Amino acid sequence: MLAYHVFRDDVKAHPGMSVNYLGNGEPGGPFLMTMEQYRLVNQYYPQGVSRHGFRYLNPADKTLDSFTSHAIETVFELVRLTEFPDRLSRFQSAFACPTLESAQQWVRRFGQGEIWSVEVDDHAPQLDASFLRIDDNGAYSHVRAICNARSYWNGCYSENPELEILVPLPFSFVNKIT
Repeated sequence: MLAYHVFRDDVKAHPGMSVNYLGNGEPGGPFLMTMEQYRLVNQYYPQGVSRHGFRYLNPADKTLDSFTSHAIETVFELVRLTEFPDRLSRFQSAFACPTLESAQQWVRRFGQGEIWSVEVDDHAPQLDASFLRIDDNGAYSHVRAICNARSYWNGCYSENPELEILVPLPFSFVNKIT
């Protein structure tokens, strides 16, 4: 089935362009890792990680928003590893939207991006990205993050779901929409 990927890289995209793994954190490469950290990442992600995984496996910058998003992604990944090991990792996937309208909402949220159609498996789960927003009376909460991660990986939907499809790598762009 067709889905819609919001492409935000600086690279010039084209139909048929393939998006693949970046690597698995080789020391001296673009990852900021020690040899011990490299071994750990290679153990969990031997095929490599996506651009999303690269972002969250490297250190957060010094802003509270960056730290919070790193903490949330880490909790979601640890819940996946321990309770849903057969699910595709967010660190090894790209993301697509089931509708053009939902992709346009992400472009507005990001403030940039091209929308490309991509082919995804007809049975790919649609997960609710709204669970990634952790707000427990205005403060981050690990307990809320764990509960939300379980809901996300179980395929539950919130009152206002923001559906996303985890797209396994590699994948190719079909057509540019916007």
